[in-house]
Amino acid sequence: MGQLLNTSPYFVVNEVLVTARWYRDSLGFQFSTWGDPVDFAVVFRDGVEIMLRGGKAPFEPRSNRRADPLALDAYVRVGDVDGLAAELTGRGVALTSAPVTRFYKMRELEVTDPNGYVICFAQDMT
Repeated sequence: MGQLLNTSPYFVVNEVLVTARWYRDSLGFQFSTWGDPVDFAVVFRDGVEIMLRGGKAPFEPRSNRRADPLALDAYVRVGDVDGLAAELTGRGVALTSAPVTRFYKMRELEVTDPNGYVICFAQDMT
């Protein structure tokens, strides 16, 4: 059986380059882009990747949160969620949800990207 190594969320966005720059400046990711004009990017940090694809006009991004107020678009495990929260707020990021420990022993924070996609960063507290 093949070994599964990673997963990469795939977000369709309005402006790929603007979104990639937000991930860089706000969340500390790096990015690579393709196309002229840019219509695809991969943002990456510490082994985590998120793919960004430009939507065809007219287009409205569709976060899972639109269908369910508790839904997420990506769930990223981290080693120190409180340290990440301090880093992000230091960068001026408004957290959608400040760090909180859930009943299932995960400490989570949420951010919302410029297209409305909700990313949860979570630390295992067991």
